[in-house]
Amino acid sequence: MQDNTRERELERLSRLFLSSDEEKKEAPTPSEPAQGYSDLGKERLRVEEEVQTWRKITYPDIPPAQAELRRRLIKLLDEGYNILSVKLRRRTETVEQAKRAITEEEIHLGVKD
Repeated sequence: MQDNTRERELERLSRLFLSSDEEKKEAPTPSEPAQGYSDLGKERLRVEEEVQTWRKITYPDIPPAQAELRRRLIKLLDEGYNILSVKLRRRTETVEQAKRAITEEEIHLGVKD
């Protein structure tokens, strides 16, 4: 009995997807309802939902931007975000009579997975 039901359902779906628009409107509904999820039992069902968002917030390279970055970081931490990594950069320039020295330092801090 269940094989006949599966065959009829497969045939109905085949006609639905392989037919013209007029025939799709006339597609018959199955006489026996298919086994629903409620029949399987809640312990066998599992629903997973994953949502990812990505934001890139940039500020111009001017002195007030550093203060705004600090404020934004504190606000986001207060909202419940966690720090995974931080990249810091410092550039110093030393000029003497005939000598110019530029030092660039970069520090990466992060949480290891």
